[in-house]
Amino acid sequence: CDCTMKWLLLINSVTSRQYPRVMDLENVICKESYVRGVKYLPVSSLHIKDFLCKYDYHCPDDCDCCDFHICDCKTVCPRNCSCYHDSTRSTNVVDCSVKQLRHIPQNLPIDATHIYLDGNVYNELNESVFDPVRKALVLYLNSSNIVTINNNTFSRLSDLRILHLDNNKLRQLRGLEFSKLSNLKELYLQSNEIEYIFNETFSVLGALEVLRLDGNRLMNYGLWHLDNNKRLQTLFIGNNRWSCDCKYLQGFLTYVSQNAEKVIDVNNLWCLNENVSPAKKPLNLNVTVCSEISDSSMISA
Repeated sequence: CDCTMKWLLLINSVTSRQYPRVMDLENVICKESYVRGVKYLPVSSLHIKDFLCKYDYHCPDDCDCCDFHICDCKTVCPRNCSCYHDSTRSTNVVDCSVKQLRHIPQNLPIDATHIYLDGNVYNELNESVFDPVRKALVLYLNSSNIVTINNNTFSRLSDLRILHLDNNKLRQLRGLEFSKLSNLKELYLQSNEIEYIFNETFSVLGALEVLRLDGNRLMNYGLWHLDNNKRLQTLFIGNNRWSCDCKYLQGFLTYVSQNAEKVIDVNNLWCLNENVSPAKKPLNLNVTVCSEISDSSMISA
């Protein structure tokens, strides 16, 4: 299913009788030129943007700077990466996954829409690494040993919809890491080492629908600050080190109880108090009084 085969999707809608009809089109299966996971898909389930062709270099006829190193209308696939586009070039996939890269490629195409940079070794993301990119919709940075994200790192990616930062070594979010991401719908931060999140970190994400914070080291982040995210539908917060302090837990459990339809991993919630034994206590949402840790082995709402 590369970009030269898009006619297969359109042929039965052509009104001219100069082309035959494909009578069993609903049974046609094709191999996508680029897809993660599934290799063969029914043609009827695809869209024009899914028919991709691999490219190394592209410069349109009306571009005046093709011969220059810096040229906004020229598209060059970064070294050691694989790139794919559809026939209209509205979809532009750049795959630099698992290349042992220590730095984000400097020449990412300005019109890249789906960028895979996962499985590398970046350590730190500074505020200028994505300056050339303007149209990114999906960005994978997971499993790349990232410890630090500087403020405004993603500020040029205002159209971004999905951001994967899971399975890294992030320890804190200080507040401006996700500024300007007003269209972001899905943010994946699970399986890091996050201990601290500034209260307003996610408040700028007005379109956010999915947030994963599970599998970190969070202790006393105020979940109630997520009330600012009016579109949030799916939240994972399990397997953290939530504080057993009763004053904190009252607000924590109130939020979880009031948003039970959003919190997917309620069964993985527990708090930690290293001054008592056992230190790890499961959380129970079925009762309404926050008990002191010394009175019960189960903390309740």
